[in-house]
Amino acid sequence: MLAAGIVVVCAYVAYAVSSEIATGQSVDGQVSKLQADNARLKHDIAQRRQEIADAQTRAWVEEEARKLGFVLPGEHVYVVVTPGAPVPSGGGIDVHDLPTFSPSPSPGGTPLPSPTDAVAPASPSPTPFAFALPTPSPRH
Repeated sequence: MLAAGIVVVCAYVAYAVSSEIATGQSVDGQVSKLQADNARLKHDIAQRRQEIADAQTRAWVEEEARKLGFVLPGEHVYVVVTPGAPVPSGGGIDVHDLPTFSPSPSPGGTPLPSPTDAVAPASPSPTPFAFALPTPSPRH
């Protein structure tokens, strides 16, 4: 009877130890996964901060405006056509209908005009204006 009791106690201890080892390995796997996720998120945050810094430059504003089809006042526009394609009867496009933009926002924070806004009168050169967009503060 004593031997059977010792076998039962040893079996219980062996089961408890193996159960704790399995639980520890599972937790270690979760920790590794969370550390990898944390590193990926830190990399994403660094990229977003760089994008925010880039978006505060005049070059970025100008590039985005050009993607939307804007041109600087007084700028020469060349339209490349496919050889043999029909040309409009007026000889091309009307440059007075092209949207223009000011590469720097006004001090009052007025947004850049959209392509459907009226064309601004051409000026010899745009007046630069330094600006900065607010950056989000990190949350703890």
